[in-house]
Amino acid sequence: VMSSFFFIVADLCLKMIFPTIIKIDVKLLAVTCLGIVISVLWNVPFLYIIGKKLSNYVVVVINIFFCFLLAPFIANSSFWEIVPYTYHYRLAEKLYGIKPSGEQISTFEPTNINSYILPLVLSLLLFFFLIILLKQVITHDQDNK
Repeated sequence: VMSSFFFIVADLCLKMIFPTIIKIDVKLLAVTCLGIVISVLWNVPFLYIIGKKLSNYVVVVINIFFCFLLAPFIANSSFWEIVPYTYHYRLAEKLYGIKPSGEQISTFEPTNINSYILPLVLSLLLFFFLIILLKQVITHDQDNK
């Protein structure tokens, strides 16, 4: 959340310094950042659950591997819906015109609402499922003590 806030502030500062060069839609940028934060919420309980079973260092390495190395390639495929690590890439592409590779789409026009509602809904469903699973894991761990 803090990184999204700093990203928006940095973009606003750049827009004030270079108003004729940099064209930024601040409202769209804020909505995109909020969507990205929502689309990665599922990762918090997931990493906590995995972290209880594995070393924290292994969890961080696995998360980085999936998020930064595999997900950008899968986000461009037709089966991106089954890989939660791709949801924020799809949102950034559909809302702000940034490809998973980081390139700006040259002829970007915001698409219909369904193209960015699906990643948000999938992410929220996964988040609620993982919260329920996390509660069961914590209860099970407390019962074993």
